[in-house]
Amino acid sequence: MPCAGLRQRLEANFLPNPFYSSAMQRLDAPDWSRLALWDELRRQYLGLEPDPKDRSATRFEHAQALT
Repeated sequence: MPCAGLRQRLEANFLPNPFYSSAMQRLDAPDWSRLALWDELRRQYLGLEPDPKDRSATRFEHAQALT
């Protein structure tokens, strides 16, 4: 499995989350318009239309760290 090493560049990209505002404040109700960039990336690079499953969540939960 490749890993980052000397002279290798890493990049992390974060997409807007429908459950949080731009100021990272939790929203009372999801703002599904915040998935527009995700939908465009799916269309442009994967040739896929928006997936209704992406708009079916009722809450956002962080994963628990593995110990």
